[in-house]
Amino acid sequence: MGTLDSLASHGLGALTGTAPGDYVCMNGIWNCKNHTRFDSGSTDPIPGKRYYDSNGLPHVARYLHPDQGLTEEELLKKFNLSRVKAYYSTREFYKPNYDQKTEEVFIPDFRNTLLWEPSVITNEKGEATLSFYCSDINTDFVGRIEGVGGDGLLGTGYFNFKVRKLNKTP
Repeated sequence: MGTLDSLASHGLGALTGTAPGDYVCMNGIWNCKNHTRFDSGSTDPIPGKRYYDSNGLPHVARYLHPDQGLTEEELLKKFNLSRVKAYYSTREFYKPNYDQKTEEVFIPDFRNTLLWEPSVITNEKGEATLSFYCSDINTDFVGRIEGVGGDGLLGTGYFNFKVRKLNKTP
């Protein structure tokens, strides 16, 4: 991960005006046909310096940088990049506690998100038990569980359940 200016300064072709992997061989030749980028003495091109390829054609190493007047949004658009929203653990959703006796007037519960627990820790077997109150919406729900293991691997699982109002008989 990095910022656009840090990517540009590390010689990535999409942001440098050069192709990915451009190099100068030990003899100062741009992308030499006889040497590779990994040969001893090969280096990254120096911004602003003129180099010649094996055919004698000139190349000038240049870098596009936010300081040249392009905003970060313009750079994202220009190079067909995008930002994604990441996991946001501090979001909270209403969780009723119907075990508490209150004298409040009954208000229907029409929540769509029934449970949001971003910090569940499992036991040694990788198991955890969660409980929650359902809403008053009579419908089918889809449960989604997402997690990150101790080794950084991601996992996800889905399950379905139904919420139906019980008919109470006197």
